Amino acid sequence: MTLPGGGRTVTSVNEAPAVPRGERPLLVIEPDREKREYLRQVLQIEGFQTVGVETLDGGLDQDFSRYALLLVSMSGQTAPAIAELHERAPNTEIIAIAERGALDLALKAVREGAADFVVRPFDPAELVQRATRVLERRLREQELARLRGQMVDAGNFHGIIGRTSAMRKVFTLIDSIAPTDATVLVNGETGTGKELVARALHDLSPRRDKPFVSVNCAAIPETLLESELFGHEKGAFTGAIRRKTGRFEEAHTGTIFLDEIGELPLSMQSKLLRVLQERQVRRVGGTQAIDIDIRIVLATNRDLEKMVKDGRFREDLYYRVHVVPVTLPSLRERIDDLPLLVEHFVGKYRGKANSSAQGFSKNALARMSRYPWPGNVRELENFIERALILSRDRIIDDVDLPEAAAPNTLVSNNAAPLPVPTVVDTAIPLKDLIDQLTARLEAEYITHLLREYRGNIKKSYSHAGISRRGFFEKMRQYNIRKEDFK
Repeated sequence: MTLPGGGRTVTSVNEAPAVPRGERPLLVIEPDREKREYLRQVLQIEGFQTVGVETLDGGLDQDFSRYALLLVSMSGQTAPAIAELHERAPNTEIIAIAERGALDLALKAVREGAADFVVRPFDPAELVQRATRVLERRLREQELARLRGQMVDAGNFHGIIGRTSAMRKVFTLIDSIAPTDATVLVNGETGTGKELVARALHDLSPRRDKPFVSVNCAAIPETLLESELFGHEKGAFTGAIRRKTGRFEEAHTGTIFLDEIGELPLSMQSKLLRVLQERQVRRVGGTQAIDIDIRIVLATNRDLEKMVKDGRFREDLYYRVHVVPVTLPSLRERIDDLPLLVEHFVGKYRGKANSSAQGFSKNALARMSRYPWPGNVRELENFIERALILSRDRIIDDVDLPEAAAPNTLVSNNAAPLPVPTVVDTAIPLKDLIDQLTARLEAEYITHLLREYRGNIKKSYSHAGISRRGFFEKMRQYNIRKEDFK
């Protein structure tokens, strides 16, 4: 077929198109009538529906959301409005068409939001291939967004369980920053799922097929930490009988997750700062700087800003790691997620525990919802596993919660308090265990006082010897309401 625009013969270049051709038309914006008709017919031969307009001004009168793709000529005054086109129709792709010698205009269009460009003269097959590639990419992105939306609606976002608005905000933030290489600091109490966030960031990033290396800085003795992170050369110190590759090198091209960075000694903080700045490591006993290409995600349950003021955390390092903060809510701040979490953990551990239990009753869930969960999701997970192991019923009721597995404040106002559990979780650091037990004792103490004084706040905080404000803060922290004790 001979078409206007240079007397070229055009035949079909794509016998089995991969992109649906009839769902949304393509819009061609080209001042030259012959060139416009040439472009339209090239695309129509391949099954695309096309509409043509003479100028960008004419196009601006249209609803761009109804088009799958805009093919915009960079002739005349078209180029400056690409950004406006992209802003008005963010879900419509743009391909810029530039004349020979006007490559700078095409590149400018890409910077302003165009997905691709072609330069005249071009082969019809090239235009069709570029249009098809751009539309296929858009379809993949839409499908990925749909699947992610389904995951969020189902309450499981890459292994992170939650459906409350607080968790949806976290999921949206993860989705936004995952494709970048920005340093991320995950803040949250012990047991809120900081490593799950790090893994989600890795799995949603272009580095997903590369290594993911996790390091708990608090679990490694200070004398071994430098060697563990940076590696060492043979003979660097007594016992260094061979060269050791550090965790930063292991994570090369991938992601490294440094948990509990608030526990790093000041000497290691300065070395970590150098890695963040230079993206280089030097093994202990070595002289050669080794380049590393990594994404760095860090986490802490400490108040780093306060640690900076106290001189326990370097200020320059704080600003280096605080590029993109992600703050995880505690379980008591998203207690509406508790039934969903319980369902998830019952499914996870029922088989391992060889339990016949199918779940927890409404009374049991209500009772569990009144507990402050100082150990957060990790404590709940351990609680569910122990409850399944000890239970012999298909449905675990509130009166069936075993003492060895039940947190001590899972009590009604008329029930006798359960003892502080003697079962301890050795998988967490001692300081975190102490924090958990302290929180449980505080919650139980306040519960007893309010029960004794029938919800009288003044008598309760006076008896406790703390301020009214401090007493209310602890009530808020542990989700305790005075109305429950009147």
